[in-house]
Amino acid sequence: MKRRIANTRVLCLGNVVVDLLATPVDALPPRGGMSLVREIRMALGGCASNTAVALAKMGTQVALCAKVGKDPMGDFAVENLRRHGVDTRFVSRCPKTPTGATMVLVDSRAQRSFLHSVASNAELSAREVDAGRWRGFG
Repeated sequence: MKRRIANTRVLCLGNVVVDLLATPVDALPPRGGMSLVREIRMALGGCASNTAVALAKMGTQVALCAKVGKDPMGDFAVENLRRHGVDTRFVSRCPKTPTGATMVLVDSRAQRSFLHSVASNAELSAREVDAGRWRGFG
């Protein structure tokens, strides 16, 4: 059973990213070629969403203010946040810009290289982070 930190409420603000991890990737294939990897999987990433999930796991009442695309990756991100107990009422969905994503290439020594698209994270506006929107949180 989680022990709630007494009356603590945190609002995280920032990026949500869906990571696509490929392992192992010790070399890129030649142009037009293909290489096999053992696994490709999706995971929730991004500093704001990672922080929100970690706080929720510690029993903190936490919400996230962010923007994701109105796409399958956005669905994946929001579902994962909710599953971990993060309040997502301040996560906006962008119909024209995809969810931020990172391709993470992990080599056989666990060293990572990244290809990143900021995407919908760049669409978060001052209106969406206005403190007046957060009344009633908690």
